[in-house]
Amino acid sequence: EKDFATIKKELLDTLAMGHNVIIGYTWPDPENEGRLAGHEITIVDTKQGKNGETIFICQDSDDEFDKPIEMTESYLLPKIHHAGLPDEIASRDFDFKDSWEVRIEDFENYQNTKQNK
Repeated sequence: EKDFATIKKELLDTLAMGHNVIIGYTWPDPENEGRLAGHEITIVDTKQGKNGETIFICQDSDDEFDKPIEMTESYLLPKIHHAGLPDEIASRDFDFKDSWEVRIEDFENYQNTKQNK
């Protein structure tokens, strides 16, 4: 629901607060007819790549490696499905409306369109 620059800033700000970030990400699974597969990992840190791109350092408790894995922002950000962010970060860049508010606006727009015909 947010652009990649905003998502990146929120992840970096959360890490700067001293929190790790659990994220869920998805990708087309070539072994399952391209259907989406998903997994959760924990972002624990970042570093700068040689080209200036942010590299997210992640722990994956469900793989065969004991060491953290690294994912570039260009790889990871488009695949993020959800992230466990502190409320003060998640809500600052998000204009959330309850579904009933959206439906009332839709109805009012429909009524206005109907009257203008």
